[in-house]
Amino acid sequence: MKKGSNTRNQAYIRIYEEEHRLTAIGPEFSEFYAAIPHKPPNLLILDGCPMWNAFERHDGLNLDIIPGAQMQHFVDTEDIYNYGNFCWVDYAQEESLDRVTEEELAELLYFRYRCKPLHDYHVGSLGNRYAYYTHDDGYFASIYMDRPADYCAVIERLIRTHTQGRLRSMAPLPPEILDRLYGMAQKGLLLDLERAFTGGPYPGIHAYCLASADIYSADDLHERLDRLRGRRSATEESLGIWYNVRRKRWETS
Repeated sequence: MKKGSNTRNQAYIRIYEEEHRLTAIGPEFSEFYAAIPHKPPNLLILDGCPMWNAFERHDGLNLDIIPGAQMQHFVDTEDIYNYGNFCWVDYAQEESLDRVTEEELAELLYFRYRCKPLHDYHVGSLGNRYAYYTHDDGYFASIYMDRPADYCAVIERLIRTHTQGRLRSMAPLPPEILDRLYGMAQKGLLLDLERAFTGGPYPGIHAYCLASADIYSADDLHERLDRLRGRRSATEESLGIWYNVRRKRWETS
């Protein structure tokens, strides 16, 4: 997303574990790719137009592909925000693309236009782990993934990025804090990145659990956060996450 966008100041994640799906506002594709432990080996682009010359086109499917050898360059250089919509599934090997049936292609195109699978986000011929759709990179994303808990790595990256400041290093967030954040995300997790603390002995961030409402856009997110700041609600869980610089460990309040 373009620098200066208000969406970059907060993050909202809602995980629907049984559906292997999540929605996110704020995190960008590059943050997702950098953080997740199981990275997509190759991308089949269903929507979006890469601007650089290293992408390839699969003639049989008439769709662009990003081979694994070009993935990091793609992530580092592409301005995905300017695509408008960016939609992809991963695939294991190039030969997989040649085995895609007409029915599977129809299901892929359904996902492209409806942002949800017709039956299952898995495409048998591709062996994919992910089906990813985003509008205005970071404004809204709908992501299907085999291991929704892997998204905790994205949440941790957001927290560390916005609190590290001038610290050379920070300890990883401990499992008990990540588990709590994951539980909050199953109801709706909001990270107030705009008011993250980066200096002093306790850099940190506030997180909120929005169990009483769904957030569908950045406008909804900002409106809800404005009401939450400065007060604690009996119906909405809040969590302060602080880094103890002297003891080099994360703490909560």
